[in-house]
Amino acid sequence: MRWREPEAVYNPEEGIYAGHTSKSEGRIRAMFMSMHGSVRIVALAVLVWLLSGTGAQAGEPAAPPRVVPRRTETTAAARGAARAPGITGTPSNGVSVIPDATNTADAVKPTETVDQAMAEMKKRLPAGFVVGSAGGIFAVAGDLDQRSFERFKKGTIESAAEALWKDFFDKKPTEPIKIYLFRDAASYERQVAALTGHKPTTPYGFFMPGERTMMMNIGTGGGTLVHELTHSLTWPDWPSCPTWLLEGLGSLFEQCEFSDGGHLRGLVNWRLPVLLRGGFTPLDKLVGMTDAEFRGQASGVHYANARYLCQYLQERGLLIKFYKTFRDAHAAGTDKTGWESFKGVIGEPPDQFERKWQAWVKTLRWPARD
Repeated sequence: MRWREPEAVYNPEEGIYAGHTSKSEGRIRAMFMSMHGSVRIVALAVLVWLLSGTGAQAGEPAAPPRVVPRRTETTAAARGAARAPGITGTPSNGVSVIPDATNTADAVKPTETVDQAMAEMKKRLPAGFVVGSAGGIFAVAGDLDQRSFERFKKGTIESAAEALWKDFFDKKPTEPIKIYLFRDAASYERQVAALTGHKPTTPYGFFMPGERTMMMNIGTGGGTLVHELTHSLTWPDWPSCPTWLLEGLGSLFEQCEFSDGGHLRGLVNWRLPVLLRGGFTPLDKLVGMTDAEFRGQASGVHYANARYLCQYLQERGLLIKFYKTFRDAHAAGTDKTGWESFKGVIGEPPDQFERKWQAWVKTLRWPARD
């Protein structure tokens, strides 16, 4: 089984993503790419100006509103407020940040059970929603037919969570994580506004760590669901996980498959051309970035670098070891960025590893050829 992230409209000149590709967007992109260079630059400037007030993020798709501070993602700043992307800030990579004073760790109800979470969700939703539990810790609701609901609940949420717990996370959530699956964009936008009081800033979905809640436009596919699910499970295992690794892991599993033994294996996805066009970030600089730096103007390139660094570590059989080594050293106060853990795990000089990583990335192709 494979999960795929919806394609985003990518502007190769500026690294701007603006949602998944529709037929009309595809025609616009084709017209844009056919323009003469100077004309294209002018058109681009106009496009950027028009989008500047719409919530589009430079370098990232308007993707998942992950209410974790920024796309589907977890920012360090947001971590301070509620530790994960989507709580406050700007969506980056699909994470929607919905400013809300209640989205903090203090808002978590310490005694809530899955049954209580399901009852609360059912009470707040209109008729027509199916509600159920998954994996003993997830309360799931969706306006889907029963068959589709069960497919996402068991085939994606339960299966991916078990694989991630098996490989990466030692600590499981002690309280339920709520997951809302909205069947299409209209339902997603309407229900997010009704439930949070805010319009989503990304068309895909988001995670609010302080409220342990994911809200997904499942009509775009399961890739963003797995990305956000990864964030929701990283949070209890490592609340202070640095942004570059948090987003690197989440982005890695946007497009993935089960390998032998029930492990998740990240596959090449749409972030490859972002990396190849935007350029490589020196690894010591990448791992040393603050949340604000990572999610800054070149956030799309930073996400791509982090994602393909994680994929290279995965292909060399080092990713799980690196995650756990860094997590433990970070908790002990001996490695705040991951650079020392990285040097200890790779087994060779960092500059040599970096050259091999860059050479490997250049052998990849997107769209992938099976």
